Amino acid sequence: MPATEEAVLIERLRAREDDAYEEIYREYRHRIYKMAYNLRHDPFFADDVCQETMFRIYNGISSMKGDAALSTWIYRIAYNTALELHRKNKRHIHEMLDTEKIDFADKDQAVGKYDELDRVLSKLKEKERNILVLFYIDDFSIAELARIIGVSEANAKVLLFRARKKAGEVACELQRV
Repeated sequence: MPATEEAVLIERLRAREDDAYEEIYREYRHRIYKMAYNLRHDPFFADDVCQETMFRIYNGISSMKGDAALSTWIYRIAYNTALELHRKNKRHIHEMLDTEKIDFADKDQAVGKYDELDRVLSKLKEKERNILVLFYIDDFSIAELARIIGVSEANAKVLLFRARKKAGEVACELQRV
């Protein structure tokens, strides 16, 4: 979205225009749902995250500083909301995987790769999984990743490097077993 259109939309949101919130909902609901679904593979959890995120956007738009793009600000709210709701709810946690991203011609190979990825992600810490999913599955840049998780770009690169390294170690460990 061009900066001028985004600025106008932000002002409409701050003015509490219903159609501006509908526009935000239509634009971001699917992406927020997908991010939340990747965390738990639970459609009810993903719906809750969408609903709570929209509520927080409505309540927080007046405090938006404008130092990041509207989309980054929204994703940061969604990410933090998902983590908060995830921590509050102690139900069984499914690992973050996006089956649409694994697209192999050979179905047996795709199933094997999916299972391998599932096993690797299940052994990582929550923050490591989140960073890898946001960067590799949700296709966020380092700058966007940094804003979403609330760290500097340099720190985001370090965290991504460490998560990648840990995932590689886990993958090697699992192959030995």
